[in-house]
Amino acid sequence: AQQRARAAPGSPGSVVAMAQRKSRASSHDASGSVFSVTRLLRQPDQAFLNCMKQAFELVLNEFERTPEYLSLYIDSKLKRGKSQVPEHELDGLFGNCVQVFRYLRDKDVFEKYYKGHLSKRLLTGRSISDDAENQFLGKLKAECGYQFTNKMEGMFKDLKISKELLQKYKLFLKTRTPALPPPPFDLSV
Repeated sequence: AQQRARAAPGSPGSVVAMAQRKSRASSHDASGSVFSVTRLLRQPDQAFLNCMKQAFELVLNEFERTPEYLSLYIDSKLKRGKSQVPEHELDGLFGNCVQVFRYLRDKDVFEKYYKGHLSKRLLTGRSISDDAENQFLGKLKAECGYQFTNKMEGMFKDLKISKELLQKYKLFLKTRTPALPPPPFDLSV
């Protein structure tokens, strides 16, 4: 344990060492109680925060399927159904998800899975709302830029065009000559 506590500065293992140094330096507060974690969190050292961030990033990226699971989590929250999140809680949820996303190394893998999940939600009509979808895409755009979300935003444009064309087609079917029988199928996307 002592060797781990003496890990190189800036390495994830040095988080333990910093916590130990802080606890020794301020092992008693004014009331004489033992060092508390809450006191450490009230006035964190910048080096300690950097080590915590590095440790979080290391743990998060250790598992190669993290981008897929983050996308699945977001998908489950944006689908209509049991795990649907109320509209007023979406902003906080999206903020937390973008914070986790920030630490991902494989952002392109997340993009691949998220695009697939988004397309399924849009095509099956199971998305809770277009506003919620656009809200999350806006947060991704702010984090990664226009190029990252361009294709996903294109899905919404394509869906809108498809709906307009379907309405025009249905109007055409109503106004055409009655000599032709109606088609035996319904088109919808």
